[in-house]
Amino acid sequence: MNNDILFDLKLKIAKALMFGLDVNSFITQLLEIENELGNTFKAEKIKSLFYDRVIIDNDQINLSVSMIVKNEEDSIKETLESVKSIADEIIIVDTGSSDNTINICQQYTDKVYQFHWVDDYSIARNYSLDKCSGNWILYIDADEIITNQSQQFLKNNLKNIDKSIGMLITKIINYAFDENNNQYEYIGQYPRVFRNISFPLVHFFGKIHEQIAPSLINYNLEMRDSDIQIIHKGYLKSNLEMNNKVKRNLTILSNHIQEEPTNGYTWYQLGNTLYQMKEYNKSIEILENALKCKNLSAFLNSNTCLALSNSYYKLNNLPKAIENAKLALKYNPQNQVAEILYNHLTNQK
Repeated sequence: MNNDILFDLKLKIAKALMFGLDVNSFITQLLEIENELGNTFKAEKIKSLFYDRVIIDNDQINLSVSMIVKNEEDSIKETLESVKSIADEIIIVDTGSSDNTINICQQYTDKVYQFHWVDDYSIARNYSLDKCSGNWILYIDADEIITNQSQQFLKNNLKNIDKSIGMLITKIINYAFDENNNQYEYIGQYPRVFRNISFPLVHFFGKIHEQIAPSLINYNLEMRDSDIQIIHKGYLKSNLEMNNKVKRNLTILSNHIQEEPTNGYTWYQLGNTLYQMKEYNKSIEILENALKCKNLSAFLNSNTCLALSNSYYKLNNLPKAIENAKLALKYNPQNQVAEILYNHLTNQK
């Protein structure tokens, strides 16, 4: 079996799931191709994964740590030190390092894979997911570390979590510089630890700021708050580096919209990127386009309305800011950030 061909087929299934296509018909076609080509693709295995909703139950590997990396020699050792005691396996996907990154990684794991970069973070993430064999997966970047307290939580609690829980919300503490070059921190929340129901059922999507939660929500797996904290130092970069990163994201997203003009998630991320560039009027127009696509999950619709609220707030349009914060809570009553913003805005009326 050609593993690259099998991975490409799984990506197609993930995309079918993402956009609500007729996966049953799609898999039937794969089976027909398999019969013609002599079982080359092993589509029967994919069919089993899709219909049986496989939740991996591995006695030997409880937690897989998943990473994609490139030229991270300055920071990756600290990251790997923070996960080495909690990971039953560490999966590293390198997308083209030219420094000492791979040598450092090989000191911590023998599961280091090469992957050709195609301007799409979700594809690289999914390639890593496809290699994970643990009951749970933690994904982390090479400029992040797991706090000591969180390491203990992951060691002691994962095996006892109810089967209905599929995602653990992680507090991400971001360190950054403001416009005056003063360091500050802000906190985000996202499920970085999730139950492994096998790729492609669980999959990332989005060329940048890739998302995992919607694919798990589709299988009625719940989110739960946790005590897990991740320290992110990636924003402690020069203004030049950060501007280059934003411009790179803008290019990737603009190209993706040309390819898939009805991809609401790409419109959403483009709107966020324009917000970072302080192009608030343009951000509003793009975020409205994201909602018009009508193919975002309730989770992402809520986040899009939250971003709209922030953009209107920057333009001192308090009524529209309140309207969109309220709409964000309508889509997702559990959106704590939207609730905080809504209360803040209404107190200013």
